[in-house]
Amino acid sequence: VLFQNNMRLRPGGGVIGSYAILKIKNAKVVEFNVYDSAQIDENLKAYIEPPFGLRRYLLSPSLYLKDSNFDPDFVNNAISASNIYSLATSNKVDGVIGVDLSFAEEIVSALGEVKVSDYKKTINKDNLYEIAQSEDFLGILVKAIMQDLEKRKDKPYFALAENVGRSIKEKHLIFAFPELTYQNIFTANGWSSSLWDNRQKDDNRINDYFGISEANLGKNNINRFISRSVSKKLVVSEQGNVSSKLTIGYKNNSSSKDKAVDYKNY
Repeated sequence: VLFQNNMRLRPGGGVIGSYAILKIKNAKVVEFNVYDSAQIDENLKAYIEPPFGLRRYLLSPSLYLKDSNFDPDFVNNAISASNIYSLATSNKVDGVIGVDLSFAEEIVSALGEVKVSDYKKTINKDNLYEIAQSEDFLGILVKAIMQDLEKRKDKPYFALAENVGRSIKEKHLIFAFPELTYQNIFTANGWSSSLWDNRQKDDNRINDYFGISEANLGKNNINRFISRSVSKKLVVSEQGNVSSKLTIGYKNNSSSKDKAVDYKNY
């Protein structure tokens, strides 16, 4: 399970500050342990060529688990992360799940509040982002949520189902599997945040599309305060030539009380 901090954005979700190994037997969770990504990165002896943006602007000497989701297609990121994990530990995984802070917020919202013993704090939807300044906070929070669900008798099943469904739809909870039979089902239903286009091609049609892939290269959690406007103008000439112009506007809504910093993106 990759815990992606989407307040420090990466094309595949966010910086991976921590991860968990989830073991399931007979449809029940038998183990869920959270680890710091640095543990994997420090044990990684193999060299992996990092994407250009990481090598050029963050001077990354190799690709590490922390930044392994620099591809907008989560399936590619899952392959990269699982390979790094395998190289560092000699263990293999049966699948990869990605969650971010927005998913945790949805679950906390459904539960009302969650006690996080590691921080000696009670988290609710109003103070979650304020406390979530540590990169490994997300993993600790999700573990606390699972412990809370295990103990809680009055589980809000309807609210949880609704919020989990919304998280999957909005790509805050995503899945990837090495077995193509399973993966194709998840890809076709949009549950993997994979780039897949099944539109037909013919001589009388232009399948126009574009995508924005963005990464926060500053060492900060400023993405909570960044808003965007996107407009696209399509021009078809009399000769049938097609051109388009894309305009992206950014606004940094942070203030001094939010420890405002500049947004450095790629």
